[in-house]
Amino acid sequence: MATKRTVKVGDERFLEFIAADTGMRTHYIPLDETEYKHKTAEVLIEGHMRKNPGVTYGGALLKVSAEHPEFFI
Repeated sequence: MATKRTVKVGDERFLEFIAADTGMRTHYIPLDETEYKHKTAEVLIEGHMRKNPGVTYGGALLKVSAEHPEFFI
């Protein structure tokens, strides 16, 4: 299983996939600003659901959008 994370370095943005067993990056996908915001929100929602079993997607969406409104503009 791989972990996803978004990375922003200067003007460059990526979606990285990290191997759970090694912790090494397996591959990455370049993103534009809109894709970066969308993927970051998606990663945060998935992470919230993983940390809080039983939370629905809608519940995670509400929590993440309240904590990180910049990704939902």
